[in-house]
Amino acid sequence: MPKKAKAWACEYCGVIFVLKEECVKHEDRCFSNPDARVCRSCANYPIRRRCQSNFADMYCDEYTPRKLVKSD
Repeated sequence: MPKKAKAWACEYCGVIFVLKEECVKHEDRCFSNPDARVCRSCANYPIRRRCQSNFADMYCDEYTPRKLVKSD
């Protein structure tokens, strides 16, 4: 029989973590977190992909947050 366990969920996308520290680290760079200013959460991302590598342009001047739908 399974045991009940405590888990942590990302506030932005709902991904589940066993360790709180891992969840906090994930939230800082979560694609659904507008404060992270990640290219994939920018309204310009589908139009113009400025990033040459992962998170390369994270804090660019052209960042425009877009509305993201939180997954259940």
